Amino acid sequence: MQKEKNHLLMVEDNESYFVALKASIKRCGIPLEVDRVEDGDALLPYLKTQQKPDLILMDINMDRMSGLEALRHVKKEPVFKLIPVVMLTTSGRAQDIQEAYQNHANAYIRKPYDDHGFDRVVIGLYDFWFSLALLPQ
Repeated sequence: MQKEKNHLLMVEDNESYFVALKASIKRCGIPLEVDRVEDGDALLPYLKTQQKPDLILMDINMDRMSGLEALRHVKKEPVFKLIPVVMLTTSGRAQDIQEAYQNHANAYIRKPYDDHGFDRVVIGLYDFWFSLALLPQ
C-alpha cells in the first residue's frame, strides 16, 4: 500500500537550492514531504532521531562533511543503507561520479540552473523513485 505522501530529505548547505526544490515540487503538484539538513555532519543524527526518508538527495560540495563522506557513512550503517541516495550536485567531475557510485549512490544528477531544469529533475525523481521503483519499507 502506497503512502499518501512520500518523504524526501535534501542534504544541502545552500538554502537557495532547497528553496528552488520546494518551489518546483509545489509548481509541479508533486505530493512530497521535504526536509533539509545543512551538511553531512547533521545527516546521521537526523536519520537516528527523525522519520527515515524514502529518498535522500545529497550535495557533494559541503563545508563540514562532503556528500561523498556522508554517503559512505550512510551506506555502512545497516539500518540506513537501504535508503536510496541520489547525488544532486554541481560537480560533473568524472572522479566525483566514480566515487559516488563506488560508495553505492543510487544515481548522480547535475543540479539544474533554472526553474524548468528543477521541474524536470523533480518530475523525473518522482516518476521513477515514487511511481515505478519499489522501495523497501
